[in-house]
Amino acid sequence: MSESPSVNKDRVLTCSVYCNGNKLGNEYTLVAATVHLELNRIGKATLKFNAGNMNKQTFDESDADLFKPGNAIRLEVGDIEKENILFDGMIIGLRIITDKDFHSYMLVECRDHAYSATQGRKNRIFEKKKDCDIIKEVLSAYGSVEVDSTPYQYPTLVQYYCSDWDFALSRADANGLFIFTDGGKIKVKKPDVSTSPVLTVTYGVDLTTFDLELSADDQFTQYEAMSWDPATQKAVKVSASSPSLNKQGDLQPKNIAIGDSFLLQTDAPTDEKALKQWADGMALKAGLARYQGSCRFCGSAKVVPGCIIELKGLGKRFNGNLFVGLVTHTIENNEWTTEAGAGVSSLNITDETDVVSPSASGFLPGLQGLHAAVVRKLDGDPLKEYRIQIELPWMERTSCFGQDSPLCTPQTHQVTSSCPNRMMKWWWAL
Repeated sequence: MSESPSVNKDRVLTCSVYCNGNKLGNEYTLVAATVHLELNRIGKATLKFNAGNMNKQTFDESDADLFKPGNAIRLEVGDIEKENILFDGMIIGLRIITDKDFHSYMLVECRDHAYSATQGRKNRIFEKKKDCDIIKEVLSAYGSVEVDSTPYQYPTLVQYYCSDWDFALSRADANGLFIFTDGGKIKVKKPDVSTSPVLTVTYGVDLTTFDLELSADDQFTQYEAMSWDPATQKAVKVSASSPSLNKQGDLQPKNIAIGDSFLLQTDAPTDEKALKQWADGMALKAGLARYQGSCRFCGSAKVVPGCIIELKGLGKRFNGNLFVGLVTHTIENNEWTTEAGAGVSSLNITDETDVVSPSASGFLPGLQGLHAAVVRKLDGDPLKEYRIQIELPWMERTSCFGQDSPLCTPQTHQVTSSCPNRMMKWWWAL
């Protein structure tokens, strides 16, 4: 049996903060820290320091070059014998605040080194490459990348105007892989649900708080993926294999499924191997999502996203090996607690609203969809670009100022039903 987190309850807590590799001196007092690590999310931390001098009206702490956004920062926590790295990343922002007692503080907002992968949108074309190679190429600029092998080689795959992080995550989702950022390392792996628990946590012994849920949402008896084969003019459909899941509780997904079949479909011609990976990945993610919630106990650096902890004393529905999808470390009042989040979200990154850019990239409100139009001219393009002139019958002008019409004058700017210019016209490239 793995150890209990209660072995650390009597330790003398120590914390060290390093900026650009140098340990902070005693003039910087860490009041509190929160570290949040999650599968398929960039790791983040917030460090709270005493700051400011009301009498002198100064904030030397936030003025220091040590805390400039972009600087490297590392948090180590433990006891007088050994400290473990809880967070390794970079500073992205500063805040200064006061509380109701007029104590002033500086909040240092931090993100994992891979945070830059979420900034900006890019375009790429990949030819004759597997998803594992594509993910490694896209993320290699942000750290050392380890990726599990994927089977199918795409003739062509396009990254269209999205962030490197979102694109890499979409390819991981399509293969049942999860991304975990760990300092300068980026790991893209299938979850190892058969590994030994890193801790054993027991209700009434070392489990301080918990809120756990077994949910039938998104649980189906079968997961399928379908596409169209233009060569045979037939639909191609494959079914997912039963995923290997963590052994928690006495009910498997098939025992609580409320839907008969979940279908993933695409119009794009897709190889059966890629469809199989897609369906298997969805089945795995849904299975891991059956348990949600969290449990809290004495702080431990052994608990990381993707690990297993053993739960005891919670009954047959919840006892067993909990798959940890997220971890939150909280340090405050000289105490360190760890909160382990159960499972993962069943949603893919492409379900998020901001993965695809706004219409017209936000340059102006976009016109979407297919619309009926009337062709007014086949020639006469003023730019001589061989465009045709079209008119949208439902879109009328509110003013014809500047148009050559005796019915619409600069004095009135009014549009009448008999006005020949009342309809909007465009020159349109075919």
